[in-house]
Amino acid sequence: MKIFRSKISSLFILTFLFVLAMGTFFGNGLAMAATCGTGEGGVQTSFDFGCPAGTDANAKTLDNNPIYRVLLYIVDAVSAGAGVVIVGGIIWQSFQYATANGSADKVKNAKNNIVNAVIALILFVGMFSILNFLIPGGVFAG
Repeated sequence: MKIFRSKISSLFILTFLFVLAMGTFFGNGLAMAATCGTGEGGVQTSFDFGCPAGTDANAKTLDNNPIYRVLLYIVDAVSAGAGVVIVGGIIWQSFQYATANGSADKVKNAKNNIVNAVIALILFVGMFSILNFLIPGGVFAG
């Protein structure tokens, strides 16, 4: 049964990578949903990011930049996902630790996983701090 599960997961991963590669090579014929800008500086996009209209100074601020808004959304989603996964991992391993019933292997495994989750949290906070230092105004400026 273990070998069967391993083969299924390997097949799933290979299928995912194949579909991803095919989308990369043959995905150039996408329909364009919006055009940002006019004239020589206009760019067609596959997604409608809500491109700012006009050429005044307010339309060219960072808050109105569609690429900035998409990147900000991605950073928000990854931050929320990492927080949920790390806190969920700590809670789950705490439950595993509490229900180990004195089994040395289960206690050791739970402690090790809790330490790994805390290390992941520290690394994520460090990475976030470095990003805030490198990006002028911080990641969540706006």
